[in-house]
Amino acid sequence: AWLRTEFNITTGPKSEDMNKIKFKSAMKEYYAKAGLPTARYHLVEGLEDPVGKIEKLKDTKLDAFLVNIGIANLAEEQMLNKKLILRTSAGGSFLASEFSSMQRNHVSPEVALAMGADAVVMMITIGGADYNYIQDCAAAIDRYHRLCIPVIVEVLADDFDKTQSFEIQANGARIAAELGADVV
Repeated sequence: AWLRTEFNITTGPKSEDMNKIKFKSAMKEYYAKAGLPTARYHLVEGLEDPVGKIEKLKDTKLDAFLVNIGIANLAEEQMLNKKLILRTSAGGSFLASEFSSMQRNHVSPEVALAMGADAVVMMITIGGADYNYIQDCAAAIDRYHRLCIPVIVEVLADDFDKTQSFEIQANGARIAAELGADVV
């Protein structure tokens, strides 16, 4: 996009067009034009006090909470009457000097089951040398399925800036489905 903008190439998106491709919040307008329903967009605050935020939301129409294992342990009582979707993988933070393409599953199916998880979310990174990681994800999906825990897969790109591209999402969805993901 930058090169198309810089050299005035008229085929394909330019820099000013990227937000509507790159950010899910900006895609809603296009989903609406196509008649596809979307969830309401709301940027959630509350990282300073996640348990307090969950406490405020527990009596709303929310169906479920998507949290990591640490927050699930801290807010177990506040989430009793909601579905629990447990994030099982991590690969680093945005504060790191580089993006890790290895999003290892650090929550076992047995722990997810003991926590009462209704489903789990794991990340899969495609591109680069992804063959070992894809095999690890397939094995993890199989382990969760053995305990009848549905698996949601979030697709990332090895080159993180390409994560929202059609090529990454389309191929990632196909790969995740082939590995046995229940939702992509």
